[in-house]
Amino acid sequence: MGRMKGPQMSKSRRGRPKGSPNKATNLAKQAIQMAFEKLGGVDALVAWVKADKANAFAFYTKVYPKLLPRPAVEAPPVPEELAPVRGALIWKPPTPSPYRPLSASTAATAMVGVMTGDDPAQATDEAEWPP
Repeated sequence: MGRMKGPQMSKSRRGRPKGSPNKATNLAKQAIQMAFEKLGGVDALVAWVKADKANAFAFYTKVYPKLLPRPAVEAPPVPEELAPVRGALIWKPPTPSPYRPLSASTAATAMVGVMTGDDPAQATDEAEWPP
């Protein structure tokens, strides 16, 4: 189930050790720093930003925000504590309705009577309602 192919390695030997620097990232940062210095450093960057409004826009929207520290992650709000529940729910059987239920035939007859103009009060049920 989910085993890796190839030679078996212990969990402690997989990948880069925890806390060690990433060599590729460090080499890339050094290369960018060297190119920045060869292109004129801070003075050349300032001149480039001042040369055009589009350059200033690119600097302040793309370059500069990457140099700022990330804001701290806010803790999720703690929900308010609910009041304890007091009492109990007691189930009672339903009481019978005092009204006579309509059967499908009575409802249909009443509707037909309304549509044809007949008196719906004269609609009858096949079964008699027990009092």
